[in-house]
Amino acid sequence: MISITFLVAVFNVFLAIIMFINNRKLNKNVIFFSLFLLIISFTSVLYDHVINGGSVRLLLLMMSVAGPLFFLCGPLFYFFIRGVVDEEYEFSDRDLIHLLPFLINMIILLPYLFKPYEFKYTLAENSLGNLPYYMNTVLVFSPTWMNTQIRTFAILIYIIWSLIIIRRSYNKKISSLKGVFRKKYISNYRWLNTITFSLFVLSSLHFALTMYFRFDTSREFMLDRQDYIFVIATIFNSLAPLIILFNPGVLFGFPTNRMLNPLMKDQLNKTRVDASYSVKEAVDEAHTYNVYFDELSKILMQYITEKKPYLEHGYNAEKLSADTEIPLHHIHFCVKYCFGSTCKKMMAELRMKHIKEKIIFLGEKNLETIKNIVYDSGFDSYKSFLKAFKQKDNMTFDQWLEENT
Repeated sequence: MISITFLVAVFNVFLAIIMFINNRKLNKNVIFFSLFLLIISFTSVLYDHVINGGSVRLLLLMMSVAGPLFFLCGPLFYFFIRGVVDEEYEFSDRDLIHLLPFLINMIILLPYLFKPYEFKYTLAENSLGNLPYYMNTVLVFSPTWMNTQIRTFAILIYIIWSLIIIRRSYNKKISSLKGVFRKKYISNYRWLNTITFSLFVLSSLHFALTMYFRFDTSREFMLDRQDYIFVIATIFNSLAPLIILFNPGVLFGFPTNRMLNPLMKDQLNKTRVDASYSVKEAVDEAHTYNVYFDELSKILMQYITEKKPYLEHGYNAEKLSADTEIPLHHIHFCVKYCFGSTCKKMMAELRMKHIKEKIIFLGEKNLETIKNIVYDSGFDSYKSFLKAFKQKDNMTFDQWLEENT
C-alpha cells in the first residue's frame, strides 16, 4: 500500500518540476527552491522505505547518494530566500564555498560506492522497514545517525540564517512602502516566514527523532506516539508546497525601494487599494491574482501605451526593466500571468497593432512604403513581420491587406 509520505513526496516532485519549467527564465531563484523540494522529496522516499518498507533496489540507490545530496538542502534554500528578499543578489563564485560539504561528503562516500554490490544490497535489505538498524549502519567511517545529525544541524543553521535575512529585509524596507506595495510586502513576509518556520520544525523533529532512535532502539516510547509524530511531520512537510501552490506570487519576492520610482508613485496616488480590478479568466482559474501584481501590470501597460518603447529595434524585457526600474522577474510574472503571453510575443503584437493602425489610417498598399512602416515599427525585417503576423492572426498579411484597405 502506498503511504501518505510517498504521496506527499510525489506531489512535491511534481510541483518542483512545474515550478522549474514555468519559472526557470522568469525568476532563477525559483530554480534553487525547485531543487530543494526535489531533494527533500528524495529524502522522504528514503525514510518511507526505511520505516514502512518497499523496494530493496530503490533503497540501495538512495542510500548511495542521499548523504551528499542532503548537504545541498541548506544552501539551496538559503540561495532562494536571499534572492527573493532582494533581487540584487545573484549566485557568484564566492557562493561555491557553500557546496564544499557536499563535495567533501561525496569524496568520503567513494569507498562505499566501490564496495561489492552484495554488501550494499545486504545493507539495504536489512534496513528496509528497520529504522534503528539503518541509523546504526556504517557506510564508511561513521554510523548513519551521526552523519544525519551533522547534515540536519547544517540545514538548521541555514534555516535560522534565512529567518534572520527575511526579518532584516523587512525592518529595512517596510517603513518606506505605502499602499499596495506595503500590503504585498507584509503578505509575502508572513508567507515566507511560515514556509521557513515549517522547515525549521521539520528539521528539528528530524534531529530529535534521530537522537531518539540512536539511544532507544526498542522504540517503546514511540509506540503510542508515532501516529501523532507522523501527522505533524506530514503537515509540515506539505505546508511549503501548498503555500506556493495557492500563493505563487510569493516566489517573486518583496516589493523594494527600487520600484518606488516617480511613475509608480504618481500612479499609486490615483488608485485606491480596495478598488475592484478586472483580471483575465486564466489568472482567476490559477488563483494567481493579487492586488500588487494587478497594479503593477496596469503601470507597465500605461508606460508601454504612452511611451511606445516597442517601436525601438531590439527592445525587450531587460530594457523595459531598466526604463521602469521594475525588477525583471516581476515584469515577466505580470506579462505571463496577467496578459497570458511572453514579453517577446507581447512586443511583437503591439508592433503589429501599430502597423495595422498606420496602414488603415494611410490607406497604403504600396509594398515599399509598407516595408518602411514595418521597419519603423520595430521589426528587423519584413520577413519576420510576415511570420509573426501569420502566427498571430492565422491568415497571411496579403489577405488582411486585401480585406482592410
